[in-house]
Amino acid sequence: RQSDRAEVIRLSGQFHLEIARINGNQVLERFLKELVTRESLVIAAYERPGQSSCSYHEHLTMLDAIAGDDPELSVRLALEHLGNIQDRLDLGRDRDAPIDVSAILLRRRPGGR
Repeated sequence: RQSDRAEVIRLSGQFHLEIARINGNQVLERFLKELVTRESLVIAAYERPGQSSCSYHEHLTMLDAIAGDDPELSVRLALEHLGNIQDRLDLGRDRDAPIDVSAILLRRRPGGR
């Protein structure tokens, strides 16, 4: 609600990790920790201005499917969600332009410091 882009990215990553944790699959959880870290950097670098890469509504729908014990729907919604994240990124922008990773990391720190 406060439009804190870095916090939105961080909380979205935590959501995905929590899904893996409650699944009880430690291998998947370790893999996702690394993947979410990388994904967060990609999102911070390529997210379209003014558009969040992760949808609260999509997360809520996925939780409803999990709570409803509907594994097929849960998997379908998770795959759609990942596709939607990719669609919300501007991966086609000038790929030759340098990316300032330090600026991205500084934006992600609490308070923007």
